[in-house]
Amino acid sequence: MRLDPAVVQLLILGEAAAFVMLVTLALMVTASGRRTALRRNALREAWLRRVLPRIGGETDAPDGSSRGSAETPTLGTDDRWAITTISRLTGQLSGQSAERLLATKGEARARMAAQQWCRSRRSWRRVQGIRALNLLQVAVPDLTYLLGDRRPDVRTEAAAWVAMHPTTRGINQLLTMLGDDEGRCRWAASDALLRLGARSVDPLRAYLDTDPPRLDEALRLAAQLATPALLAPALRESHHRRPAVRAAAAHALAAVGGEPAVDALTRMLQDDDAEVRAAAARGLGDLECWTRAAEVADLLYDPVWAVRRSAAATLRSLGPVGRLHLRRALTDADPRAAEIAKHVVDLPEVAVAVGP
Repeated sequence: MRLDPAVVQLLILGEAAAFVMLVTLALMVTASGRRTALRRNALREAWLRRVLPRIGGETDAPDGSSRGSAETPTLGTDDRWAITTISRLTGQLSGQSAERLLATKGEARARMAAQQWCRSRRSWRRVQGIRALNLLQVAVPDLTYLLGDRRPDVRTEAAAWVAMHPTTRGINQLLTMLGDDEGRCRWAASDALLRLGARSVDPLRAYLDTDPPRLDEALRLAAQLATPALLAPALRESHHRRPAVRAAAAHALAAVGGEPAVDALTRMLQDDDAEVRAAAARGLGDLECWTRAAEVADLLYDPVWAVRRSAAATLRSLGPVGRLHLRRALTDADPRAAEIAKHVVDLPEVAVAVGP
């Protein structure tokens, strides 16, 4: 069946017209979006021009009074650009600057809108909302539910919020977040718990008793907190079945210190795993335990170079006793001990301090 040429021509013209209409519509949508973005940017910049002198404490009056003291800038009527503007200032304002921002007209409106955004189905709104609340440092109803958000950016911001507004539930959720699949979320949780300091110790000790999946992360946090209250779990985990956990326990023991920690680290010099042996040697060096220099010197013959390197660096840090073992190793018949001793002896002090 052959189509009439006139019908074919009409079909071609129809398709061409439809294509032109689609292109025109796309251009109109793009132009409209661009106009909207330009309008919001203009509003944002106008607000910043008025509010930044107030935030920065700039003055133009002879008596040194603030420019913003007479007329406090307003956040405007469009909550969307107001909240995104505030959230983008995160990390750039602190202390008195943040307090001045709190005094701007419309802060209460922005706070309420930011709270609503925290429950938005759009992930970018949740991010902007929690960032704005963090900057404003406003004590709002519990936001710990955001620690379980599907977007990593939201979880990291929620961790910062909990650090400023700690609760028992929030701290426990931060500890659970140490096992997050995203490294930045684990870092944010650890940072928040460190900022909480002593308030994190008892919950962390209880968390360690549960043998969590990322026990090594929890032990690294224990090493940074470095309190005697965490010595018992560190001693217990120094016998853990997983080498990564035992190595992390060695770091915690070195941070806490004490005779039980020294005894445990000396035992761990004979561990089956090279990482654990190296960590134990470094731990004894951190504790400046020169009485165990002979045991550390035995690792100069270890089959793993990294372990020999840690042992030699530890001996060099232990003062005259450790250096004596290194000088003896320089003439040892075993090339492993002689080479690593010469390597460390010849290194500048700063290179040895950095370690492997």
